[in-house]
Amino acid sequence: MQKNNITVSVAICTYNRSKYLQTCLDSLAHQENVDPKDYELLIIDNNSTDNTKDITTGYINKYPSIKIRYHLEQKIGLSHARNKAIKEARGKYIAYIDDDGIAYPDWIYQIIEFTRRHPHIMAFGGPSYRYAEIPIPKWAPPDYGNVDLGDKEKEVTKHIVGCNMIFKKSLFEKLDGFNPSLGMVGKSMGYGEEDEIFIKMIKFHLPMMYSPHIKIKHLLPSYKLNMFWELKSRFIKVQTLIFSQKRLGRDLTNFTPTLQKLLSFQNLISKNPIENKIYNILLAFDIIVAMLYANILNAIKKFKK
Repeated sequence: MQKNNITVSVAICTYNRSKYLQTCLDSLAHQENVDPKDYELLIIDNNSTDNTKDITTGYINKYPSIKIRYHLEQKIGLSHARNKAIKEARGKYIAYIDDDGIAYPDWIYQIIEFTRRHPHIMAFGGPSYRYAEIPIPKWAPPDYGNVDLGDKEKEVTKHIVGCNMIFKKSLFEKLDGFNPSLGMVGKSMGYGEEDEIFIKMIKFHLPMMYSPHIKIKHLLPSYKLNMFWELKSRFIKVQTLIFSQKRLGRDLTNFTPTLQKLLSFQNLISKNPIENKIYNILLAFDIIVAMLYANILNAIKKFKK
């Protein structure tokens, strides 16, 4: 039997976004300082109706030295697609990049180097820098759409950005993969599938890290640069977080202070210029709704007792 020397399986889960997929694959086909034997590219087609399969076939033919594999996942939902990647991956690590992400030329090299420096780390990730379809509106903070935790490697205790996250494949033998009831389903907004993984990791004291060298660019589409989309998105994220905590057995009577700490209004004001008043009002409203929602769940729990 041939020995498997693949270090990292790069998974691109996609649904009807072949236009963006091409840009992502271009960035992955031109990686520097890395042996093609050390990695593979997995395109997980979540039952697209566009030309995703044809685009992938074109890259397979154009870059024969790179291991590129196409897999169809007929159950629509990002969690199903990510779980398909776990099943099909041959690498020791699985690196998830969104189909509208652009990997820096040394992205895979930096991932492999990180695994050599920190073989015990079960999950890690790096910064994500926006590239926007339209100018950033005045209501948004200057760093809107960017995720950057600084220029030093560090352990993280909350989560890793979902568009640029890497896991040791063996982790999923313990954590059972991504929850199919969470996350995007087709074009429908949904969140929380990766956050639930991170909550479980924290529960089991499994280490996670951030590396400033593992960098990508991530599309910030025009429809996300809308205040009402932002409000809806934040509410669904908070709602999903509360349900995840409840499902995993966390005591919701202690959850409201945690939410207040995570979404401290003073903290938001200090991070955003005072001229972004509309944005801050939206965030404050979001917090109030989230507090009310958490307290209703607490009251229901007490009533049942």
